[in-house]
Amino acid sequence: MLDPKIISPEVLNYVLSFHTDLPQIFSEVEIQAREENQPIVSKDAGVFLNLMVKLTGAQKILEVGCNIGYSALWFASALPPNGRLDTLEISKDTAVKAQENFKKANLENKVFVHIGSALDLIPGLEGPYDILFIDAAKSQYKDYLKLALPKLKHGSLILVDNALWSGKVASEYVSPGDNITKALQDFNKHFMEHPELEATILTIGDGLGFGIKKR
Repeated sequence: MLDPKIISPEVLNYVLSFHTDLPQIFSEVEIQAREENQPIVSKDAGVFLNLMVKLTGAQKILEVGCNIGYSALWFASALPPNGRLDTLEISKDTAVKAQENFKKANLENKVFVHIGSALDLIPGLEGPYDILFIDAAKSQYKDYLKLALPKLKHGSLILVDNALWSGKVASEYVSPGDNITKALQDFNKHFMEHPELEATILTIGDGLGFGIKKR
């Protein structure tokens, strides 16, 4: 979600004023997320995800962390007719809600929801993938990346949500009990210095890790 420490609401509203012709399902899922207090990517991040699919010509995407399917809608709606999105969700009840949203969007033939722990599911998935998107348990980001990297092509795109965590990762002092911020600080360093990646962090949404697999 948007955090005013990263971008002002006024600037974001200006940018999003140009994106008013979206299918109704997007606004419906946004309302659902607010009513159920479910975390989803910000709309500007969603637009970016959609554009990245079109820019790269991606045909196969792996999403770690489905939730109610909002980011998957952005990805899948940009996929070609033969495209495929494998998305992982640990909660069966949440996965059912996501599948209902994909059906409403007529995308159920492109999105395949795998239910269970991502750490258990990723090794059994068949790549190679053109895009990897990570947005699940922050403490396990490094593990997700390690397991998924072998399933990516040379030149594949890696996107990671919540990389800036409301700006907390930039703080010099992190309270001893703030394990999520510490985990993200550790992951960001790992991500930016990873020998197999060219990477940076974009100030989109709550911060978006952006990397390319070099080999």
